[in-house]
Amino acid sequence: MARHRKKSFAQRVAFDSIYAKSRASRIPQEIQDELLDAYTRFCDKNDTEDILLKDIPQLLKTELNVSDKLLMFINVQYFCMDALETTDSEQAQIVDFEKYLYEGALLLQLNSQIDIIDYYWNMTLATLKGKSLLPEKENNSSYKERIYLDDLKRLCERLKQDVPTNVMLDMITVINDGQRVWMNYMDFALVLGRTGALEEW
Repeated sequence: MARHRKKSFAQRVAFDSIYAKSRASRIPQEIQDELLDAYTRFCDKNDTEDILLKDIPQLLKTELNVSDKLLMFINVQYFCMDALETTDSEQAQIVDFEKYLYEGALLLQLNSQIDIIDYYWNMTLATLKGKSLLPEKENNSSYKERIYLDDLKRLCERLKQDVPTNVMLDMITVINDGQRVWMNYMDFALVLGRTGALEEW
């Protein structure tokens, strides 16, 4: 009988980590408590027992201080109940608490390391533009930019890395579930997390 092989650190980070949005990732109790406290505070302030999808951006900003750089890319549908759980249109607008915990934990982790994400993102954009650093004016709005497949090809040429086009395309599409052939700031942050450049917990 074949022996069960323990996953390597790289495999765990790539597929089981919070950055891969894996439910196998174990959220530390202190982060769960922080998310629960934020949820409770928001409910108390707004005199409600449930939080609606439309309230998620406000909750994340006011109660958890998540950066606008991340909030720009939030898809509130990631927080909704599964279609099989409810057929009621009003109830479908209520936040699924378990999904809130996982999505919220991911955002807290990214938020706590946003300086690292900024550094790598801005250095990548600067290299693409043939500069050593981005001007301060560009730095402030760089999170709104995108990296396309042609940009990755050019980046590999500048770094003298011979990476097949299909590998680069996979890197872009896998991180956003094949929805597009370009990478934004959030996609890039998740790539950093899945390659071990960001701390897990």
